[in-house]
Amino acid sequence: MKQKNPWRVDLRLDEAGRQLCGPGKIFDQRSYWGNVRAIMFGLAAIYIGWHAYDILAWWDNLWGATPKINPGKQATAQFWSVIMGGGIVLISIACMIMIPINRRRAAKSTKGQWYDDPALTREALHGTPDEPVDRKAGATGDTDRTRREEKSS
Repeated sequence: MKQKNPWRVDLRLDEAGRQLCGPGKIFDQRSYWGNVRAIMFGLAAIYIGWHAYDILAWWDNLWGATPKINPGKQATAQFWSVIMGGGIVLISIACMIMIPINRRRAAKSTKGQWYDDPALTREALHGTPDEPVDRKAGATGDTDRTRREEKSS
């Protein structure tokens, strides 16, 4: 018996292919609200990273310790907070710009496809109900096979 990998998370998806839970649902890059949440998270990360030494100095003062602030380390922490949080903000803005572009591209790509034909009938798509079909591995039944052979002859 094969054991499941404990590090692999099985994702549950809805009809549109989006996650039902987890950070992919909260920060969904295919929706405007997911990108707005990511921008707010990025701005909060920038703010907290920028003021990390002030927060730690306040924490030390709260417990009566003398805060030790190194200006070089403080500048480095501020630099990296802007890089990481700014990256989140810029990527989310780019995703928000791409949402209408991708939607328009998807709408254009569906025009003129085989399923866009108004003359398409259910019988033409699925066959007639009296024809037996073998459901295993996509194989067709004998009557479908013989019908195809008759057409090719």
